Amino acid sequence: MTQGGTIHSKSVTGGKPEDPRRAVARSRANARGPYSFVSMVAAGLVLLASAWVSSGTMAPYAATLDPTFVRVQPPCDYLTNVDQPHFEAAFRMLQGKPRSLWEGSVMLRRILYFILAFPLMSAWGFDVGGFVTNLILMLAASLAWVIFVRRVIGEQAAMVSMWLLATYPGIAYWVGLPYSYVWIVPGSLLFGMLLWKLATVRRQLSTVLLSLGMGFLSWGYDLLPFFGTAAVLILVRRRRFGELATAILGMGIAMGILILGLNLIFHVPVRNSNTEPYWIVLASFTKPIDYAGWWKLVASLPAVFLNNFAFSNFLFLPLLFVALAAISLIGERSIRLETPEAEILLAVLIVFLFNNLAPPYPGWQMRGSWIARLYQPVFVAFLLFVSRSVQRWWNRSRAGYLGRISAALVAVTVVANAAVVWGPLLGLPFASEIYHQFYRHGSAANLQLNLERHGRRPLGICESGRSSR
Repeated sequence: MTQGGTIHSKSVTGGKPEDPRRAVARSRANARGPYSFVSMVAAGLVLLASAWVSSGTMAPYAATLDPTFVRVQPPCDYLTNVDQPHFEAAFRMLQGKPRSLWEGSVMLRRILYFILAFPLMSAWGFDVGGFVTNLILMLAASLAWVIFVRRVIGEQAAMVSMWLLATYPGIAYWVGLPYSYVWIVPGSLLFGMLLWKLATVRRQLSTVLLSLGMGFLSWGYDLLPFFGTAAVLILVRRRRFGELATAILGMGIAMGILILGLNLIFHVPVRNSNTEPYWIVLASFTKPIDYAGWWKLVASLPAVFLNNFAFSNFLFLPLLFVALAAISLIGERSIRLETPEAEILLAVLIVFLFNNLAPPYPGWQMRGSWIARLYQPVFVAFLLFVSRSVQRWWNRSRAGYLGRISAALVAVTVVANAAVVWGPLLGLPFASEIYHQFYRHGSAANLQLNLERHGRRPLGICESGRSSR
């Protein structure tokens, strides 16, 4: 099934001599045919269309805000988040604008996205250039992921991955606005591929290069606590203790370059109001503890965990993961968690416990059900397990019914996720609730209120009917 517990291109065969008839069937199943190509192209078009209808007045990260905090951008009255000046400042910093125009931003450390977006933002403006960059990033990362999945798992797995990404609300929530949050999905997918590679290499140099790559990926968003921890867990699980220091050093060097570069070139401090909660959580263990209040927080942990598990990835993908895991446990063809799925899940759990088991502390809270979005990167583990399960069951002639059931469940999930993504345009109320549970920075009714007030217009369509450009 695997080599060393790692996803492998022969995982569907169980690593044993294969019956010739099954080998032929598997070869046909993995052969790229017209249907597969058409499906992939259709999924890519759906991804782009879903991104477009999640822009303009329907950009969820803006439209889910309290109407009093939503910013309206002339001339077409598109909606932006109240934090837009912080992200515009990062672009101005790279442009070499006067320091007074950008030094107040708390998002300057997440610079990779703006480096990638800089050419198109410079040519077409912050909003339009940023949105086009977002489309390119999402499509390129999704295609890279699909190619990776097809190579290491199989054709059916690749199609499952592509359709789940094409309708993934986690893309739609961020893609309409030119903010560094856009990096969460492509960055997480790239991390997932690097972790798989890390588990298969056996040379110090390879570990150095992969860990450096992980560190540089973290220039876009704070993904290192999740995937850096997963990398350490992979090495520990394989008893490659001699490479632990190498991996940590490689990731540290990349992040050190970022910190030093920002400090020496732009004089940007490491700590600000956005990073301070991490230090406050750590400090909470060193100060007098309110044990009664702490116990109340601990007692609420199971409910908080379930909420975060379900809504950090918009309910339907986590439910699909649970359903296929349950089917695997009760079926004849059990499928266990493998690398890097298991390590990513454990790493996200560690971060969750760090945030939620801390004693009471003042200020901005990293705990609770209101900010499930923090744990969005776990979707990579869900995506891998689901894709691998469908592939294995689909290719097992004796368990063909499991393949059909799993494919049907994937189809239901794709439709449900598409309903969330297209919900703002179609006026589906439940989409507001799903988005609200992902990040409760307002009321569940805000999305509908903002759309009723400002209309439903994706980027490029002005209220007057004129093009936004």
